[in-house]
Amino acid sequence: MAPKLRNWRHHGGLALAYALCSGCFIAARADFAPYDDSHFFKRVALHLLTAGQLAWNVDEGPVYGMTSLLFQGLAVPVATVAPEHFMLSIRLLSWVGAVVTYMLLCSITRRLDETLSATWLSLSPTALFALLSGMETTVALALVSWTLWLLLSPTGRRQHWSLSPVAVLSVYLVRPDATLLVAPVLLALRWKESRRMPLREIGLLAAGLSAVLLACDAYFGTPLPLSFYAKHALLSPYDPAFVEGSRPSSYQRFAVFALFAAPAFGFALAKRDLTNTSLLLSATAHGIYHLFSTIDIMGMHGRFYAPAIPLLAVASARGLQVFEQAGYRTLIHRAPTAFLAAFAGMALGGLLPMRAGFHPESVEPLFYACSVPALALAMSCAHDAKRRAPAILGLLLVGTLGSAGLLVGRRVRLHSDRDFLELQAARTTTARGLDAVQRCLGPDAHVYHSEVGLVGLLLPKGKVTDVVGLQSPRWLFRAPDSFDELCSADRPEAIFLPHRNYGELNREIRRGTCIKGYRQVVRRSSSPLFVRADVHERFLACAKTTEDPWISRP
Repeated sequence: MAPKLRNWRHHGGLALAYALCSGCFIAARADFAPYDDSHFFKRVALHLLTAGQLAWNVDEGPVYGMTSLLFQGLAVPVATVAPEHFMLSIRLLSWVGAVVTYMLLCSITRRLDETLSATWLSLSPTALFALLSGMETTVALALVSWTLWLLLSPTGRRQHWSLSPVAVLSVYLVRPDATLLVAPVLLALRWKESRRMPLREIGLLAAGLSAVLLACDAYFGTPLPLSFYAKHALLSPYDPAFVEGSRPSSYQRFAVFALFAAPAFGFALAKRDLTNTSLLLSATAHGIYHLFSTIDIMGMHGRFYAPAIPLLAVASARGLQVFEQAGYRTLIHRAPTAFLAAFAGMALGGLLPMRAGFHPESVEPLFYACSVPALALAMSCAHDAKRRAPAILGLLLVGTLGSAGLLVGRRVRLHSDRDFLELQAARTTTARGLDAVQRCLGPDAHVYHSEVGLVGLLLPKGKVTDVVGLQSPRWLFRAPDSFDELCSADRPEAIFLPHRNYGELNREIRRGTCIKGYRQVVRRSSSPLFVRADVHERFLACAKTTEDPWISRP
């Protein structure tokens, strides 16, 4: 069999297996609502289409509230073509990004470890749950993998030198923090090739980054996204109690990522040349930055750490090659099984959360059912694809049927955006009373909240003020203005108190004077709802018709 044809079958079989298993994972989790922050992209995209500006509230002008400029650019055509199924379309886009990532990593690592490291990490909870988040994570993974492909694969190295800094710039546009991963690797590998500083790459990359920063500063009024100022431990205006309270969840999310990353890191240490050193140091620096410097809000399932997956996969594959050269080929094929068995044992022993339902941090048995067939398929693949064909096809069939079997007895719906929003509203206390606000205060109501993604889409024509500042520099950098001063000037019709985790801000609001002009109508919530006194009676009269069980009536 010709080498190219054999390689195509190898890559095609692996890509198909991963696509099927990850697709079944998405289908089985059809009721998993996207993360609240993912709704930012649709609201801003709609405002660009209708008002011609990247704004959260049109009357406030452009705001750098989205972390990912490139993903925001992708969201605009999606919102144009599928305005009622935007979230489902983004989920499809995420799936494509994940499959492209896997194919690129297989291309780099096939000759090193038969793609075992790439398969192992691509089946981690961090990678799989990124398919459901509605965020830019899988696009970032694809661009980081493309950068590594340009730098490390024989085909990629034959491309024009300018593509590598362009790829790094694209990584910055999709996740600015992920530049910590790819820029050092680019410089190290270019220096390794020529033993001199890669000045042309540095010059092109510096020019591109400077242009982006200057353009953002001119258009948005800030060169960096507001989330950088809000979530960086040294810059954040959030009170110390809130920052400290976020630490336990930050450690939990890092642990979800590290459980799969640690074995890969360990194998990578078997080969400590400049390439692996740069890959591991970059991944370590990125992880340390997020673990100790980032206030982990909406970083579910360790998604902040996810862009390091391609680096760890490549480094691990190069380390496993050392074992193969030393005569431990069997180990390469059996070690992932041992890892999986250890992981399953820890989970069954109660060391990992395995709760059923829809808790946002749950890692459910469904993950194992989807990952085992694909991992077994990868382990069965060897250079002699013809001899392995029956085993490959058999395992592929078993994996597909096993994953599809999880869907038996369930009706997998293709949810509209409205369906997803209703699912999210039903599962979070911070949205209690929102349906009544939408119906009784009108579509153009002005609302205060700290959890603004859901609210922003349910009130598309309304003004939604983010009182913690992710979508408003006026609120993020509000000193010396107090909440009372801003609230008295705005006089919104409704105020949802900030989530109870924002303790100091809640205390400031309650001891102020502005809130005294409002009446509480929802009590049992992480964000109790108040409506302005002059609309209180009208609101209650209307709320009777909404059958909202959370509205407190005199």
